[in-house]
Amino acid sequence: DVFEGQVFSEFVDDPEHYEDRHFTHVIDPFEIPREWTVYRGFDWGYSKPFSVGWYAFDYEGREYRFRELYGCTGEADVGVEWTVERVAETIREIEETDEQLKSRRIIGVADPAIFAADGGESIAETMSKYRIYFDRGDHKRLPGKMQCHYRLAFDESGIPMFYVFRTCKHFIRTVPALIYSETDVEDVDTKMEDHQYDEWRYVNMARPIKPRTKHTEKVIDVNNISDPLNMVRDQQAEKVNRYDFMQLL
Repeated sequence: DVFEGQVFSEFVDDPEHYEDRHFTHVIDPFEIPREWTVYRGFDWGYSKPFSVGWYAFDYEGREYRFRELYGCTGEADVGVEWTVERVAETIREIEETDEQLKSRRIIGVADPAIFAADGGESIAETMSKYRIYFDRGDHKRLPGKMQCHYRLAFDESGIPMFYVFRTCKHFIRTVPALIYSETDVEDVDTKMEDHQYDEWRYVNMARPIKPRTKHTEKVIDVNNISDPLNMVRDQQAEKVNRYDFMQLL
């Protein structure tokens, strides 16, 4: 599904690997361990959609987007025009009732613009009345975009540093569709439906990682090569067994 001008051309949605999680970013849902750290990303919108994403980080710092709340009417990039109070109430309800979220400590990260008072109460202040708290996200656009690329890169076994549950349909729809700006050729076109991307970027900047070598899928047919000592078969088994722990989650 790669096309000209696509920003995140490395994004892979392969249903055949939803379960084993190799060379795909979209995976089947699973129960998030209680010990993992959970973040909430937020990008405000009224006439444009607002976006809330919940992310868990495992022991290796790998990121999993496991739930979302997207204020879209159903027409692309048209907001539901909810008040700040209604958005806060809905977030609060989700975090108190969702089995993956309730009773957890959740770290909120949001667009710094929600802290602007502009002569009145800021969006962040209003949300705090509902016990929904946010830290100021790092809004540096190009470093944030690169953090997204770093997390999408596969290692030699096809394991990335970012996964998204197949139930997060708006993220899967909008983020791979983003294209580059014609005026700022290194950045995302902000006239597009980039709200899910923005709150993902804020979370990634709160948990930055170093780049690593990109890999694409290579299939070795071990049944059709000369391997008298089973060395290739053993290597292939070792690569798979390295991530056996993932199948226990």
